[in-house]
Amino acid sequence: MKIRNLWQGIALVSISLLGMACSYADSSRYYDIHYVDKHTVAIGEPEYYQKNYNYLILGESQAILFDSGPGVHNVRPVIESLTSLPVIAAASHLHFDHIGNHHLFDEIAIVDLPELKSRVDKKGRFLPTQPEFLGFIDQLTPHALLVTQWWQAGATIDIGNRTLEVLHIPGHTPSSMAIFDRSRNQLFVGDFIYPGSLLVGDVDAYIHSTQTLLDVVSEDTKIFTAHALSSGVPLLYRKDLEDLAVALKRFKQGALKSTRNGECGPTYPVNKQITFEVCDFL
Repeated sequence: MKIRNLWQGIALVSISLLGMACSYADSSRYYDIHYVDKHTVAIGEPEYYQKNYNYLILGESQAILFDSGPGVHNVRPVIESLTSLPVIAAASHLHFDHIGNHHLFDEIAIVDLPELKSRVDKKGRFLPTQPEFLGFIDQLTPHALLVTQWWQAGATIDIGNRTLEVLHIPGHTPSSMAIFDRSRNQLFVGDFIYPGSLLVGDVDAYIHSTQTLLDVVSEDTKIFTAHALSSGVPLLYRKDLEDLAVALKRFKQGALKSTRNGECGPTYPVNKQITFEVCDFL
């Protein structure tokens, strides 16, 4: 999630298939579809001010939709045009711009945390709180979610000849998670890191979670993030995580100087394309 006035939307609808441009139309002319490879699809929302990216991860028996956007438009027809597999809508975290379409899917997965599971009602529904959802930013209210899968940290999710490892990475929010496809060397991180200004809710947790990610990635790992600065799939690498780790530790030591004031307060540099702010409300 990014603060509303940081970005303005642009109109861009296209599909790129392994580097080849093709025409694509859906009911809203809203989504921007990119095939990362034959079994991994990035679904961008360039008209939305936060330029969200969601990811459809295809196995042989199931698919995972990692984040579903703010719900400005219904993403389900787009997903159904891309796959006939049963789809699990998984949440990188519970902010409004990542779970806005989750309620449209029969299978929903979030990270397995006792504090979250304790709030499931008698009908099996989970309702994010407003501080978790932050819908007031866009004047949205959360939908109750019928969570069918609680993914534990360290678990392996098998979707048919493709497995994803679940990583709990608190720091942006307590419920943040990433999923790692070790065989393809692809890491999906939600809002933990992306090109732009990161919103840090807990500095100590962020430092620990950055190391969690560094422990699994290599120099060649492609890190797919949830927001873009411009058109195209937002992609980072291990060096960006290393830069983030250094910047956060220098911040803790009082050795990092802010460059400007952001939405939450002072903004601190990570590298040429990433900064961060510490936000008490996350």
